[in-house]
Amino acid sequence: MNEDIELMATAELTQLYLGKILAGGFFKNEALQPLEQELKDVLTTFFLRPIKPGTVYRFRHEISLEYNAAYQACQAVFRNPSAFLEQSQKLLQLLYSVSENQNIIEGEFYTAYFDRLKHKGSYASAIGIFKSESKDPFLTIGTQQRDMMMEKQEGISIHNIHKGALIYQVDSDGGLEVSIFDKNNNQNPARFWVDDFLNVQIKADKFYQTEQVLKLCKDFAAKGESELDGVGKADLLNRTMDYFETQESFSLPQFEAEILQEEEVMQSFYEHREKFMEKTGVEELNEDFEISLPAIQKAKKYIRSVIKLDKNFHLYVHGRRDLIEGGFDEEKQMNYYKVFFKEEN
Repeated sequence: MNEDIELMATAELTQLYLGKILAGGFFKNEALQPLEQELKDVLTTFFLRPIKPGTVYRFRHEISLEYNAAYQACQAVFRNPSAFLEQSQKLLQLLYSVSENQNIIEGEFYTAYFDRLKHKGSYASAIGIFKSESKDPFLTIGTQQRDMMMEKQEGISIHNIHKGALIYQVDSDGGLEVSIFDKNNNQNPARFWVDDFLNVQIKADKFYQTEQVLKLCKDFAAKGESELDGVGKADLLNRTMDYFETQESFSLPQFEAEILQEEEVMQSFYEHREKFMEKTGVEELNEDFEISLPAIQKAKKYIRSVIKLDKNFHLYVHGRRDLIEGGFDEEKQMNYYKVFFKEEN
């Protein structure tokens, strides 16, 4: 079963709070929203569909987590779910307080309490915090006497969550993990949402480590200063993906020996690794870690072994480097590749 479908299939929405961030303040509801089953089904899709398996965050504070307001509100709810209304109001006020001087867009604010959310292979309780920032026009059609009537209205699309966070209670000792969504830039969520409101930082777990090393390898193949030609770089990416798909854990010495192989390539890789970490802001890349299969599946969407030839041709290389030969044609004064194959599909 697809992971996000499974997430929604097992989740049970049990509490919902609704407020609104305004230009000059906020609207605070004094009661929770009533939940009928049909509404629960729609809202579960509304809230959970944008959240995909990916980078995990953890709460932080430069002094102590006792001073992280979002963390304390979530912990209070996990300790006592009946505190959900009071803590939701505090989260609404907190979001407004960090938004008022940053030209933040007005929008609806939601908090939701879920039971039985699938997280890392087990079930967890979770608090969802969401914000929608626009409304869409829609048409309603009804009948008046014998005539059909059409009316334009505006409402919130179930595809229009703009920012979201799921805070999972991962153990009974108070451990919390956070997944974040930002419709505008999910790879680099808005700083006010990450730093000022939630105050979280990336947790360097196996998903994060696997994803970053694969991104490093892709970046090295595309921009690294090495002696590898186009075929060599495509072959490097193919062998890298094979390595991650067949190993249970990553070991840098093993990766060097089996994938990088040549001393000059290793040296170029290390130099590019430092540049990559500085450019992307990655603070930690471990030399040994357990490999994450979801991270590999995600990487397959953006890692392609492609040789781009001017603006005319792309060669997709899936293996068998020995069946591609490169050279230079003196008469045409152009580079060429010769590809050997048995039949055309």
